[in-house]
Amino acid sequence: MKFRKRPVVVEAEQWFPGRTIKGVSMKLCDLPPTAAEWPCGVGEHPVIETLEGELHVSSGDWIITGVRGERYPCKPDIFAATYEPAQCDACQRGKHSLCHAVGDRCICEGA
Repeated sequence: MKFRKRPVVVEAEQWFPGRTIKGVSMKLCDLPPTAAEWPCGVGEHPVIETLEGELHVSSGDWIITGVRGERYPCKPDIFAATYEPAQCDACQRGKHSLCHAVGDRCICEGA
């Protein structure tokens, strides 16, 4: 069987070193970089606690807040293939003529 994702609007922010995003924290890791369960090597690395457990966050990953408030990382290529910018609330109510995203901000024209 094939399935299609339901159209759900999610909040997302792109993480880069030095940027603070709710849920992303630094964790000291001392496993060798070849450890399959934790590919970070030695030192501090960004992590996020998800419903599936702790996951590594890489530079450029999108941190998505799901429909139930859960937060999880998504690789940039998967994010681009799965999501598109949503209209802001004003655009959805017909208050603006054109809405598009620049980074993680909504830019509206014709307001």
